[in-house]
Amino acid sequence: MYMETENILGRKVFFLYPSTVINEELIQKMIHLEYEIYVLNDKDNAHICLRNHPDSICFINIDTLAANIWLEFIQKIQNAPATSKVSFGIITNSNSDEQKKLFTTDLKLDCGFISLREGHKHCLDAILSYADKNNAKGRRKYMRINCETIAATVNFALGDQSYILKIRDISSVGLCCFPTDKNIPRLAKGMMLKNAQLTLKGIRIQCDLILLGANKADERIQFVMLFSPNFDLNSKNRIKAYIQQANQSAMDALK
Repeated sequence: MYMETENILGRKVFFLYPSTVINEELIQKMIHLEYEIYVLNDKDNAHICLRNHPDSICFINIDTLAANIWLEFIQKIQNAPATSKVSFGIITNSNSDEQKKLFTTDLKLDCGFISLREGHKHCLDAILSYADKNNAKGRRKYMRINCETIAATVNFALGDQSYILKIRDISSVGLCCFPTDKNIPRLAKGMMLKNAQLTLKGIRIQCDLILLGANKADERIQFVMLFSPNFDLNSKNRIKAYIQQANQSAMDALK
């Protein structure tokens, strides 16, 4: 079991060749629960991703290729010093004791050998349990993504004056933003900004924001804002989906 006590940001969780039920039920649930999830459908690309992120968790659907191929794949990663900390879990539709013994005798499976034959709920609960036991979320509560290189803004009105601020980073609970010109709003801690509009690379979301605080970073003032308690679940989930898709695209680009 993973015992790193200094893990703050958690660990990336990869699903390699996930089945339909895992993709449609578990992965969506884990995204909503703020796990950092990636789907991979290429064994060679998976090897690259794990080399780039050697502190990851990887669940493999072994029904997709011959058992000896997966045994060799996992052993190669576990035996390499650079990737020896990757935690593996096996998912299969088989309930063969022989197959289970094959994978558990010589391999260290921190995240277990999980059979879908024991029922979908059991499987989903087991994967969540293994993810938590292996510190998948660390001390991080929410997924956050840096937005400085994309078109991401928040605009709102104060009196008869409108402001457009650049979003620096965002999560499902709040955002950090900064002015891009000298038109700096005068905001007080605890102030609510009604009917603000977020734009995330073409996605538009209307919301109320509460100023948590302001500070200086890189010689510029930046504002930390929280979504108000009335922020609706659908909008939260849109932000979570955007973060996951952006992270997935970055992972897919690894060569």
